[in-house]
Amino acid sequence: MVKFKNKEIDAIFLDLDGTSLDKNGSISNELVLEVRRLSNKGVLIFLVSGRSYESIIPHHNKLGLNTHIIAYNGAQLLTKDGVKLKEHLLDENIVEDALKIAKAKDVYVQFYKDKKPYYIGNEKLSLEYYDKSKVKPIKLQHNFEINKNVTNGMFLVSEFNCDNTKLLKIIDFLNSRRIWIEKANYYLSSPGTLEFSNKDVSKGSMVSYLLKTLNLHDCNTMAIGDGLNDMEMLNNATFSIAMGNANEQLKAISDLTIGCESENGVAKFLKTIT
Repeated sequence: MVKFKNKEIDAIFLDLDGTSLDKNGSISNELVLEVRRLSNKGVLIFLVSGRSYESIIPHHNKLGLNTHIIAYNGAQLLTKDGVKLKEHLLDENIVEDALKIAKAKDVYVQFYKDKKPYYIGNEKLSLEYYDKSKVKPIKLQHNFEINKNVTNGMFLVSEFNCDNTKLLKIIDFLNSRRIWIEKANYYLSSPGTLEFSNKDVSKGSMVSYLLKTLNLHDCNTMAIGDGLNDMEMLNNATFSIAMGNANEQLKAISDLTIGCESENGVAKFLKTIT
């Protein structure tokens, strides 16, 4: 096993976007080497992302991992072969309300259902999502096509760095609606992206469930992330690591801030764990 601050590390949970992936959405060869080195020493390494299974699995394979995958910000737990082990779905009323809000606020909305993304709105934003995730969203022609069995969703202004003003106004609006307060979690996962899910969903809660399932609830863990959707995951880890490009609130609750995604921060940090 390996140690960090004189404690053996049993498992590491890695976010993807803004953390393990570079600006081009790729895993560096340096990170591949470090992940495989730690895996060979017995450390369990898990990918935990807001992305779908289809968008996560290429990175999972490149890293040479055989572990389970946490997708959709904790709404799904899957095996490496894509078998669903646990899932939380969005309340149908939240889906309907999100569609109404998107129309009223003139903002792109995207939902995830049966491992695939569906959207209503500006096609340019769907192409931005495709450029980033390599999974092409399917355009919805009618609202009723998406009501049931939705895993989670997002309001999107841009997949690239931008002003969050419009999304912050939507958050203020959601804060005034009882249905969202009682039945949904919602947060800015990255600049330009406001994600929402079932109230019981978070990366942290699914990580806890996974550890109990594997009988590892008493082990020492490390979590590395950059967005507010990573906060509960970092809060529940033995060691919480924030990226240099992380949200300031995340840095404030973390044990350590490392280099930015553009500096290959995760790989350089993992090199220090021996």
